[in-house]
Amino acid sequence: MKTQIDTQGLFDYDGGFYGKIAMVFDCFMLNVLWIVFSLPIVTFGAASTAFYYTAVKVIKKDRGNILEQFLNAFKINFKDATILWLLIVVLSFIFQLNVGILSSLTEGNVSLFFRCFYIFLSVFIIGIAMYAFPALSRFDMSTSWILKLSIYMTVRYFPITLILFVILLLSALLLYLLPIFVIILPTGSIIVYSYFMEKVLLKHTPGV
Repeated sequence: MKTQIDTQGLFDYDGGFYGKIAMVFDCFMLNVLWIVFSLPIVTFGAASTAFYYTAVKVIKKDRGNILEQFLNAFKINFKDATILWLLIVVLSFIFQLNVGILSSLTEGNVSLFFRCFYIFLSVFIIGIAMYAFPALSRFDMSTSWILKLSIYMTVRYFPITLILFVILLLSALLLYLLPIFVIILPTGSIIVYSYFMEKVLLKHTPGV
């Protein structure tokens, strides 16, 4: 007499060994999609928005499939995410350019002051970006409102902003030291990242 095997949920993330293998494969596939869609550089914002959305919905909540959710989020948010990304790039470039110009025109404490000031502004811009793309993936708002909300979140939830910054910094450092981790680390990092980010986004979700 043959033994009956309960196959229900076998390939779900909570379905044992094969579920874990499926989860690792999904993480790898999501990494590949993010990297490929980020390569044109100008699409980095849209790719990162889709990356966060898909990681939370598919990897964390096990709803839908990687390719479908990623492509859908990329398409829907492409315009607003690209505008935000280009704005961030332009502002960062201007800040770095000003540092170089002022460093050559000033010296001593004055030069140090301007260096510190523009470094602070650059870090602040990174903080805004850390909230902007996850917020865009969640809320149906205009680009200007996403930007305003991101600025508010950066300041209002400053301790979480620091934690998010450390997560990204450590991830980037680990990738620099061990590039082979690129096949799995980005999604793993964004899952940890989302644990803190979701707490902030939920505070601004209507009806929650």
